[in-house]
Amino acid sequence: MLRKTVSGVMLFLLVMSMLALALRIQPVRASGTIYIRADGSIDPPDAPITTFDNVTYTFAGNILDEIAVERDNIVVDGAGYTLQGDGGGWEYRGIDLSGRNNVTIKNTDIRGFGYDIYLLGSSNYNNISGNNITANNGNGIMLYSSSSNSISGNNITANSWHCIWLSSSSNNSVSGNNITANNGYGICLDYSSNNSVSGNTFVNGGLVVSDSYGNVVTDNLVNGKPIVYLEEVSDYAVEDAGQVILVKCNNVTVENLNLSNTSIGVQLWETNNTTISGNNITNNGCGIALNNEYAIALSSSNNTISENNITNNWRGISLNYASTNCIIENNIARNGWGIGLWGCSNNRIIGNNITDTDYGWIPVWYGGSGIDLYQSCYNIILENNIASGRRGIYLEWSANNSLYHNSFVDNAVQTWIYGSSSINVWDDGYPSGGNYWSDYIGTDLYSGTYQNKTGSDGIGDTPYVIDLNNTDNYPLMKPYAGPHDIGITYAATSKNGCLPMPTVGQGYCMNMSAKILNYGEQSETFNVTVYTNTTAINQTQVTLTSRNSTTITFTINTAGLAYGNYTISVYAWSVLNETDTSDNNLTGGTIYVGISGDINGDGTVDIYDAIRLSGAFNSSPGMRKWNANADINCDGTVDIYDAILLSGHFNQHIP
Repeated sequence: MLRKTVSGVMLFLLVMSMLALALRIQPVRASGTIYIRADGSIDPPDAPITTFDNVTYTFAGNILDEIAVERDNIVVDGAGYTLQGDGGGWEYRGIDLSGRNNVTIKNTDIRGFGYDIYLLGSSNYNNISGNNITANNGNGIMLYSSSSNSISGNNITANSWHCIWLSSSSNNSVSGNNITANNGYGICLDYSSNNSVSGNTFVNGGLVVSDSYGNVVTDNLVNGKPIVYLEEVSDYAVEDAGQVILVKCNNVTVENLNLSNTSIGVQLWETNNTTISGNNITNNGCGIALNNEYAIALSSSNNTISENNITNNWRGISLNYASTNCIIENNIARNGWGIGLWGCSNNRIIGNNITDTDYGWIPVWYGGSGIDLYQSCYNIILENNIASGRRGIYLEWSANNSLYHNSFVDNAVQTWIYGSSSINVWDDGYPSGGNYWSDYIGTDLYSGTYQNKTGSDGIGDTPYVIDLNNTDNYPLMKPYAGPHDIGITYAATSKNGCLPMPTVGQGYCMNMSAKILNYGEQSETFNVTVYTNTTAINQTQVTLTSRNSTTITFTINTAGLAYGNYTISVYAWSVLNETDTSDNNLTGGTIYVGISGDINGDGTVDIYDAIRLSGAFNSSPGMRKWNANADINCDGTVDIYDAILLSGHFNQHIP
């Protein structure tokens, strides 16, 4: 009995001690915001914060509320406890230091607020160090119009927006922070100058500047690579970097780098004559930005962005108020936006491959454009492939841009134009032409400036109408392939369509017709060759002027061919500087070479062939009963001469 009593007492004490421990570590919810008043008091007085000297304020437990500091020259020590928000919006602030001076916030685990630590309006000489700032709905640490503060040694992770945001703030020090796995920018300097940013470590983040100058940025790493920040530097080549930021620079080269998983791969601010080429730029907030994509900024000009692989970014290439830049031959795939121009003019976007532009949750009316222009004019956009996106191109209040020789292929919306003044040029006149549209349903039977001359020219006979103010007058029938481009649009033998298969007697001739078109902008002279399988059997030379076509008829003599099946094809030899030869070869069909009179191609001349000949007797091409196989001597008529040839080989068969 005594043993049972002792066991029960021990179990009771164990349960009570565990309950006490659980109660001690639970967050304490105050009646509202906790204040450290200007007179040093704590309001409400039962909040789990203690002080013995009205200078050092120490957490006595976890807190489930906001804290507003109204007293200067104090230390708030979280002592490792948690300050927990309820996951609300940006108006919720973990610790509000607005207007405070010489306050230290340290050793606190802060999470679940819109702003974890908020400094607004002349908050100066404060020290924020050794805190763990995680899982917030907005920014980790926000400074606005605040100077001479120190932010050091904090662990800032898994926040929804910027980790450390300095806006209109100067002479601050941001050092030794560990900034990881955040959805926004790691550190953002917005209208903030003369700050020191040093020794910070970023994982999947980085630094972004906006209208900020005179900052000293040193010894920072992103994903184990240095952040290269240059200001007022000229004639320099960046050799190793995880992120590149250029402010007021000139003639800098950024080549062959892997710039991935950072805020912006390459950012240029008021930087000119710079080359960004051959880089792999992936999984960033923005691949390449000429000025911050969200700010009204001064321009960056005469820069070249070429041959980069830019994939899986929120934005591929972003230009703001930038002019006379060249964006050439980049691969831009699987980004939320491909190329964006906001307030830009006189830029050239040429030869880029922009595909699969779609950021799933963005409504089609808001994002997912291959090329996006807002209040941008006099830009030239040509020879780009824009395919498989939500919107091919979007133009809002953007006029006098020239867009031609582009290919718009299988976009959910090929064009989206907003604003009555968005009137642009969509073709380069005739014969140069306009753009290729995969949803164009017109035909190509005519040619010429007015599309009223007989003969194909590779341009649709009717315009592609975009809206009342925008029309491609000369839509292309195939994707533009440069100024030198020929192609075969049709190839067939004179026996095509015969059943059960086209046949010709050994030693007799048949015809092969091919239609050749010069899609290019120059006259071209080239050879055209006909093949049976891989053997060339006929060739001729052709000269075609720009946007003209011709039909050539070849004679195929089967005298040297053994019995059997042959594939007949025609090949137009490529011309100088031709880049697309995919349509230079075309198969005209398969023929069977057999015994003369073997009309059905079964290897024997018999009664079944005679029946077929009689059914087509006295016919010629165009007549209902015409059968080209029955025209044994290939003279264009099924007559007594064909019957004589059949009878001369009757009952013969191939061994």
